[in-house]
Amino acid sequence: MFIPNLRRLSRRRFVSLAAAAASAAFIGDFGLADAADVTLVAPYFPQGGTGSQSTVNCGPATVAAAVNYSGVASPTVQNVRKKLGFNGATSLEQWGWLLDEYEAPWFPTNSRDEMDRALRTGHVIVIAAWMENFSHAPDFEEPFSPFSKQSGRYDEFAYGHALLITGIADSDANYLIHDPNVFPKQGKSFYGDGAPKGSYRRYSMEEVWKTIDQYADGLALAVASNGSEAASEAAVKRGQSRSGGLFAGPGGGHAPDRGSLGVTGEVVPASERGVISAASDDGDEDDE
Repeated sequence: MFIPNLRRLSRRRFVSLAAAAASAAFIGDFGLADAADVTLVAPYFPQGGTGSQSTVNCGPATVAAAVNYSGVASPTVQNVRKKLGFNGATSLEQWGWLLDEYEAPWFPTNSRDEMDRALRTGHVIVIAAWMENFSHAPDFEEPFSPFSKQSGRYDEFAYGHALLITGIADSDANYLIHDPNVFPKQGKSFYGDGAPKGSYRRYSMEEVWKTIDQYADGLALAVASNGSEAASEAAVKRGQSRSGGLFAGPGGGHAPDRGSLGVTGEVVPASERGVISAASDDGDEDDE
């Protein structure tokens, strides 16, 4: 499917009215938890070091993290790219298709309230973001900065991107997000202790919802942990086929200028930050 407008997605292309109604009914059954902070323990997959498609692998990296969190399979970033079957940028629709292919339980959310309710009931959220919408953090472009709960962008990349929301922090001020934009041997990708800046990165809740609303027409994908009560309610396949010629949209439509790294690296993050490293299999191979 070709999406001609990179700054906006059509929800009608992605989910039918029936699916949207079903998701709304499902969301309505949630009991909203209290406003305490939430951290979901989800694996973190960087897109860097994942082969020739590294600069556009934010979508596969985010899907890999979501599928691993669901527990239905344990794909690497390269596995997800291979299943997709083509090179280049990916889109929100294709991420939904991939979740279906792995049989991960998920459903679409169409408002901030639905998304937050899903988070508080144990769902990680796959989103499409326009990174220019986020404010610069104090450690923006700063190599090996100390970790101090910074909120905002740490990298100059400002285009379409895939992210995974993994929690709520600081009394509803920030979302915790797995940002796959981490590359080996780039100091700005890491804190001083070697942990990846993209793991459980804080981004303003207001800015996150703004980019979802404006860039993705309010659509996000809530992925449940397999075997949970929510998973049985979210098992209906809703993604479209990946068939088509030219692909565009969020998830790396504008590849950042990073040159050819070709580096095999292993990220070993600080365990106290709750990071599950998934980079050990991410070398310069495309067919893992």
